[in-house]
Amino acid sequence: MDEPYGDEVKGRSQYRATDVADVVEAVFAEAMEVFTSDDHLVEFAPVGQEDELAARQETDIVHHLFREKNSSFVTLSTWFKEGLIEQNAYVRCGWIEKERVLIEEYDDLTFAEFMAVYNQIVERDGDYEVEKLEGFVNSKALIDGTETDPVQEINEKTGEPKPIDVRVRCVKVEKVYEIEPIPQNEFFISSRWSKISLDGCPVCGHKARKSKSELLSMGFQADSVEALTESGNDSADDNRHATEDNDDDLSDDSDLLEVCEAYVHADIDGKGKDRLLKVWTNGSGTTVLKWKNGDLAVEEVEAVPFVAWTPYLVPHRHVGRSVAELAATIQQLKTVLWRQTLDNMYKTNYPRPEVNEELATENTYNDLASPEPGKPIRTLGQGAILWQKPPSILGESLPLMDRADQELEKHAGASRYAQGLDPNALSKSQIGSEGVGRIMDAAMRRMQVIIRTFAETGLREVFVKMHADMRRGPSRQLGLKIRGEWIEANPLEWRDRTDMTVRVGTGKGDREKRITGLQWILSEQRQMLAQGATNVTPAHIHETQKRIVRSMGLQAIDPYIADPSTIAAPAPQGAPVDPMIEAQMALAQAEGLKAQAAMVKAQTDQQESRARINFKGQELELERQIAEFKAKEAAAQLEIKRTELQIKQADVAIKEARAINDIENDAEDRDKVTFGEGSQ
Repeated sequence: MDEPYGDEVKGRSQYRATDVADVVEAVFAEAMEVFTSDDHLVEFAPVGQEDELAARQETDIVHHLFREKNSSFVTLSTWFKEGLIEQNAYVRCGWIEKERVLIEEYDDLTFAEFMAVYNQIVERDGDYEVEKLEGFVNSKALIDGTETDPVQEINEKTGEPKPIDVRVRCVKVEKVYEIEPIPQNEFFISSRWSKISLDGCPVCGHKARKSKSELLSMGFQADSVEALTESGNDSADDNRHATEDNDDDLSDDSDLLEVCEAYVHADIDGKGKDRLLKVWTNGSGTTVLKWKNGDLAVEEVEAVPFVAWTPYLVPHRHVGRSVAELAATIQQLKTVLWRQTLDNMYKTNYPRPEVNEELATENTYNDLASPEPGKPIRTLGQGAILWQKPPSILGESLPLMDRADQELEKHAGASRYAQGLDPNALSKSQIGSEGVGRIMDAAMRRMQVIIRTFAETGLREVFVKMHADMRRGPSRQLGLKIRGEWIEANPLEWRDRTDMTVRVGTGKGDREKRITGLQWILSEQRQMLAQGATNVTPAHIHETQKRIVRSMGLQAIDPYIADPSTIAAPAPQGAPVDPMIEAQMALAQAEGLKAQAAMVKAQTDQQESRARINFKGQELELERQIAEFKAKEAAAQLEIKRTELQIKQADVAIKEARAINDIENDAEDRDKVTFGEGSQ
């Protein structure tokens, strides 16, 4: 978009205006903010009350496939921007077989470790190839498959087995769902087709360049591949706004072959009814390729895998109009005005001198030929040089460029005020704030048309195709965690759905208005609920709060406000009743309370009686224990007295024994005295 026009003149200004890029980026930025701010771009409509949960789950799963399993941001960016630049943009969506290569290399393994790694690789799905195996005597035979019993090498010095080194290349082919934008110049379509939707188109397809090895791996016959002519870029269209690089030095396409994947409605069995056929041909479409088994590469399919969109729909035409197309003329006009204005300024800053030859010398001409700042010009007298300045054209060119900007805003819908490109535009202009508001609203409406067209034509068809492809795809039992909850589903059991609701806004300005409106609705709902209105419930308020949170760009409301349906509700309030019935209910309630009080009193008396009996038994037990204690105490006292008596008796006996002993001793002493006196 910044390529030369081809009319540049050497020595003149070669400035190129960037209005096309500015407008495209302005619309692109606004649209991507819309498409990435909401977690759901579309919603499948239920066919009945019992189908609401299934429709919601299918919406969640399809969005998960779109956002998580595909690079949704890159896909949306490429597809949407190409539509803004080109007139039409296309994507291909469907199941493809993708080869995933995993190379594992292990060093210094023991035999047990090697067997564990080998068994783990063998148990995986897919093919594997051992590229390197060291540490076995028969390593080569093991790799070739001629031997199956490994014999490990022995280190002659240590007598220990040598370590094992192995490198394994594992290839797994799996089916994945892919949404891939394709360049516009690679897509072809019947000139008779007059709708943006490709459903029912008589002929359309994708012309691509592929290598021989890629074609052979797709299952084509080698002779058919060899018969293909080498592809070349034979397009002679104006590619000023093309999204592909056209530098032939960047890549060599000499080894690539051009093939066409065409989808044709044709009557192949002569029954007068067309069938949708998928046909692989050479680049010119004159020769049908063959599969390896010799059959023609023709098969009947259910639907075309391509989806198209255009920013501006043209009635009864497939090719629409692009934003770049509307801005290209204005950009070229502004480029001419800028170049002429700059050339005029160059001539004003460097005017042509008028030389009086009678007052000029050779030095004068030499000084004029080297116009260095401050360098004097030598002449023979005053008036030797007169500077001829062209008249300035700024007064004429600047209003024209401003008028061109206004035309650009009117045609392309990208306003300077909406983009914030000129913060002083309001103060400089005479249109006032109300006029600026009208300009911004007009620009927003044009952006709204572009965004709505993309959602209703492009996104709608993509999600319908994704839903249909999942129903007939390889996925049977899915377990996904969405918004913090695990859900299980079997796409084979899904309904055939084509009805859906597209949910897209129109950008920042529209969201601000929507948030303001929702806040007013929320205020009214709260007032009505407080006044006892029956047509407003907490569920309505929660839904309004949810929409406000989504409009603010947040993904979910659950972290901030809980869903009232998940909270246990208080006991419901009864409806107004007749006074007599109310009195009877009050009397019955009083009688019930009286009976309940009597029952409570009886239970209390019974509990008191049981407590009294228990207390009396405890009292008797205590008296028995006291009597028993007193008896034991009396027996102990008696035993003590008996012991004291025995002690006293023992003392008396001792004293008597001592007295007798004393008497006997006194008697012996008297006998000794008497005997002594008799002998004298």
